[in-house]
Amino acid sequence: MRGLPWAANKGTVIDFFEGFKVRKGDITIDIQGGKNSGFAIVVLENEEEAARAISELDKKEIKGRWIGISAAE
Repeated sequence: MRGLPWAANKGTVIDFFEGFKVRKGDITIDIQGGKNSGFAIVVLENEEEAARAISELDKKEIKGRWIGISAAE
C-alpha cells in the first residue's frame, strides 16, 4: 500500500481491507523517524485474494487520500 494518511494505523488498514482474507498479524506499516511513512505491507491469504484486493481497492480513498495497492516486488 502507498499513500496512507499520516495518522493511519493498523486499525485503519484492517478496516480498509474489510471483506478480504488478510493473514493474521501480517500488516506492517513503515515507520521512519517515528512517523508513518505512508507505506504498508499487507499479506493476504493467497494470490487470488491479493489479485482481487488489487483490482477492487487500488485508487480507493482513506480520509480523502488515494491509496495505491500493488503486488510487492
